[in-house]
Amino acid sequence: MPEIDACIAKSNNTRQVSYAARRAQDVLVRLQGEETALDCRVRGADVQVSPYDWNLHIEDEGKALFIRGEGENPGGDCYVAPEVRDASGALLGWMIDPEGC
Repeated sequence: MPEIDACIAKSNNTRQVSYAARRAQDVLVRLQGEETALDCRVRGADVQVSPYDWNLHIEDEGKALFIRGEGENPGGDCYVAPEVRDASGALLGWMIDPEGC
């Protein structure tokens, strides 16, 4: 979660995570917003945000989508998005349906 938060802090309006995992010595976080998609690489305290690399295909990307943050349930009229909470019960965000409505 710290790497996701660091990436979101460096980007604008991108709270939807389509992929987050350690790859070699970095953590790669793929973020999407209403009008943008970004790749973010975190190595220690170094956070680098770049345009989404459409040539980098990751097999499991997008099978689960996570919306980070507080607010209203993003499922809207279509469905109720399951909440994601940390070990102490604090809301981290929601898992959303990659198929939409």
